[in-house]
Amino acid sequence: MDKKLMKISSILVALIMVAGVIAGCSPATSTTTTTTLSTTEPTARTITDLLGNTVTIPIASKIQRAAVLHTPVVQDIYIVGAQDKLCALAPQAQKWWLLQKMDPRVASLPAPRAYPGNINMEELLKSNPDICIGMNSDAATIAKGSTIPTLQIAPPRTGTYLKYQEDEVRLFGKVFGKEANAEKYCKYLEDEFAMIKTATAAIPQDKKIKVLCALTSTSQSRPLLVYGGDSYMQEWIELAGCVNVSKDVTNPASPDSMTELTMEKMMAYNPDIILIDTGTPAALTGDPIWAQMPAVKAGKVYRIPAGMFIWNRPCSEGAAQFPEWLALTAYPNLFPNLTMQTEVKRFFKEIFNYTLSDDDANLVLHPPQ
Repeated sequence: MDKKLMKISSILVALIMVAGVIAGCSPATSTTTTTTLSTTEPTARTITDLLGNTVTIPIASKIQRAAVLHTPVVQDIYIVGAQDKLCALAPQAQKWWLLQKMDPRVASLPAPRAYPGNINMEELLKSNPDICIGMNSDAATIAKGSTIPTLQIAPPRTGTYLKYQEDEVRLFGKVFGKEANAEKYCKYLEDEFAMIKTATAAIPQDKKIKVLCALTSTSQSRPLLVYGGDSYMQEWIELAGCVNVSKDVTNPASPDSMTELTMEKMMAYNPDIILIDTGTPAALTGDPIWAQMPAVKAGKVYRIPAGMFIWNRPCSEGAAQFPEWLALTAYPNLFPNLTMQTEVKRFFKEIFNYTLSDDDANLVLHPPQ
């Protein structure tokens, strides 16, 4: 074979070998693998309530109906702006005129809870709640008759009421996906407390106004119940720059409850200001025993305000408004640019997005009998 043919043969062999290598590197058939990511949205989550219980509840967008069974915390669902979810509530909450005016439908909502733990389960089930919020006794009753997830509200703790109140509202914010509204309330609370503390900080201890928060006993017509030094009221009165004259009273079995005292003990306190939750200041003036007290003689008896709930009970409205009201009542000269009429209207506008009329604000500050 001549050299020319040999050269051509070599080239052909090389081309065949290259083609074989290329063919060997290429798959005989082509396959495509596609990974599909799950887009299924979770429908449940776990949340820790105020008693430390871990409870599985629907995600916020799946909660369409909620039963709020403890009277003071009904207002929390309004604070976070989830009141359209309210499907049942405590009957005591229905009686407050301002709540009825703000949301007329509450008068016709089911009210299955007579008192803590006493719940008409048939009526509750008819309201078809996705979740319930109540006290531990409420949760126990609900657990016996249904599988409705129930978040428990704890009573406020001594000396930590600010944190407790914030925790309570933040719980509602988390449950309904309204965290921003909850934080707005918490900031309002902290700003109010800081303002009051700054204004009253320079008052010497011996010049502070002595306050008796005297409530009407269930067994007698006279105000003979007081909040002791281990109650949330102790914290509120101190925050207002005042002194709780009944701070020597304690109730280890139930620190946040009221304690009944004798009239002699009441007289011995000799407060500068007396606060009452029912009746009128004039009623004390007409009482032969109370009329002997200097505060009564001086006209320093004041009816505690009430809006969506009375301000001397543990609730979000009371926490934000009672200390300021007491501070302005005790030390009006320290707050020359503030009036409670304006402050009440501001609170309801900023927190509840509700505009009170002047008449409304006056009724809050001077409750009807």
